[in-house]
Amino acid sequence: MHYSGRTGRAFQWDFLQNNAVMREVVRVQMAGSIAVNDADASVDCARQGLGLAQSAMYQVREHLDNGALLAVLADHPPTPMPISLLTPQGRLATPKLQAFASWITALLAAHPDVQLPMHKI
Repeated sequence: MHYSGRTGRAFQWDFLQNNAVMREVVRVQMAGSIAVNDADASVDCARQGLGLAQSAMYQVREHLDNGALLAVLADHPPTPMPISLLTPQGRLATPKLQAFASWITALLAAHPDVQLPMHKI
């Protein structure tokens, strides 16, 4: 089980499921005998054969490619996890901050397991 380090509550697993009309989210409360509060620890437990983990693809791609992990329920992927970068406007938007924002955006855009819907506010 993967617990929130902030709240202490177990994360539910969300899956996208296609039905005849639309794609819906199915939420499942998981149970288990091992408790972690870190995504890497969850993946490590799965790699050691201690159970299942629901992780972002970029966290497990290498392990899937080398056979250390196997995809389960591949036709029911987890819901997307948003990544946000909020930056100040005006005089607080320093050139260093703007360079970092451009760099991290390009880095994520080039990653095959990260999809970037671009939203500028």
